[in-house]
Amino acid sequence: MTTERSPRAALALVVGLTVVLSVALSLVHLPSAVLFASLIAGMAHALTSPTVLAVPPWSFRLAQGAIGVVIGATVTLPALERIGRDVLPIGLVMIATLLLSVLAGRVLALRSDVSLVTGVFALIAGGEIGRAH
Repeated sequence: MTTERSPRAALALVVGLTVVLSVALSLVHLPSAVLFASLIAGMAHALTSPTVLAVPPWSFRLAQGAIGVVIGATVTLPALERIGRDVLPIGLVMIATLLLSVLAGRVLALRSDVSLVTGVFALIAGGEIGRAH
């Protein structure tokens, strides 16, 4: 069921649901509770209303930067040392993952309603983000 919402109601839904889910997910000690909560809240809006919830480009970039800082803050020196010791297997897994994503994207692009670029970038983590904005 989809319902048209005003942009203000859409924003209230996404922010309100993000806050409630962030608290709930934090109480069960889910890592990155706010990131998961905001993802779920955004999906709840997107799946129930055609109303576009537009944000200014600067806020999108600010959010990407904040996520980068949060992820970067979790990297420890011992983890970096382990990565340095295992750089070859880690690099091979990264390359294999990228190749599998590209191949799966090409398969997805066999659909008539999916272009090759969209198919490939949609299956690479973060790939479609740069194209969308």
